[in-house]
Amino acid sequence: MKAATRARLLPVLFLGLLAGQADALQSDRRQPIHIEADSVSIDEQRGLSVYRGNVRLTQGSVQADADQITVHTDKGGADRMVLSGNPARLRQRPDGKEVDTEGEALRIEHSTSSGVTLFIGQARLQHGQERFSGERIEYDARGDRVSAGGDGSGRVQIVIMPKPNEEDEAGESPR
Repeated sequence: MKAATRARLLPVLFLGLLAGQADALQSDRRQPIHIEADSVSIDEQRGLSVYRGNVRLTQGSVQADADQITVHTDKGGADRMVLSGNPARLRQRPDGKEVDTEGEALRIEHSTSSGVTLFIGQARLQHGQERFSGERIEYDARGDRVSAGGDGSGRVQIVIMPKPNEEDEAGESPR
């Protein structure tokens, strides 16, 4: 395969990295990927693509904004993605959900094989009604699990919204 052809395929491999998550909308995988950046460098031998400068990636419900996005590939395709920014942001609509899952951090690392996304440094995640913040948040999209931790000097903050009761849903005020 010619180098120019392989270079054009690397962004396509990126598709599987974000939309390949079991939790993302199934239709996202069939959507085109749009990437805007000030520059890109692709090193096929190392399996590395680096998008720099006000990077925006969209594919269906998936949206990523960062100062830099680095994509690591192996023989099976895209393996890992690292977003960095002040902050970097990632948003997607999970299957079966009516709202997006949104996260931000100074560094976001996503593994395709495990479906786990790490938010590191001033991390925040909103998953449905719950909000998490701390220095490190781990989001397992496939298992629908979140764990958060501080850096030793900070504490984790979690906001869990109460579920509406039947009277609230019917428009009656609680007594």
